[in-house]
Amino acid sequence: MKHLKYFIYLLLFQLLFTGLLYADINSWVDENGVRHYSDSPPERPEGTYDVLEEIENKAPPKDHQQERDNLDEIIEQRKAEEEARRQEQLLEKQKADQDEKVKNAFAALSKLRNFVAGEVDWDEYERLLADARKKLAELADIAEVKTAREQLTETYESFAIVPELKRLEMTGQRKGLIAQIKKMNEKLGTAAPENYYKARAVFWQYAADKLDNFGKNP
Repeated sequence: MKHLKYFIYLLLFQLLFTGLLYADINSWVDENGVRHYSDSPPERPEGTYDVLEEIENKAPPKDHQQERDNLDEIIEQRKAEEEARRQEQLLEKQKADQDEKVKNAFAALSKLRNFVAGEVDWDEYERLLADARKKLAELADIAEVKTAREQLTETYESFAIVPELKRLEMTGQRKGLIAQIKKMNEKLGTAAPENYYKARAVFWQYAADKLDNFGKNP
């Protein structure tokens, strides 16, 4: 019985010690400089404040609207950059299409150059003129190739006047022939004589020279 009593005392002491060990111990110094210990915090005197609480209260609130505005700004900037890239690609494609049309017109006119010397197949000549005229028409509304279009058009007119001169020559329309030669001389700055064969040679040579210059400086 005596041992049981000691055992109970020991158990109670252990429980009490364990509770004290794990309890929250608060320590503070009062206004008189005396340190106190307790398992509960002291009452805050009137007019005092908690430093941590003041810091939390002074911390600026998170500006979610500003974050949304910043995100919207980034999104708009990305959209603008994407649109700029799209426009650049579109311009590049348009430029490539324009260059291709100019090359096609130049190639069509170059085929007519084969008739400058030798026998002329006038049916084939007229067919090639029609093809060149069609290719030039594709350049009509493209402002960016205005200079090239004008140069190629002069070349075409130099080739195209020859069948007209041939018709006037074959039908004996001497005055009409001379008028056409004079008109072309004024337009092109040439000095073709009032003779069908000689004038034809001058206008063909003029066209050939225009093609050569265009090929060097398209």
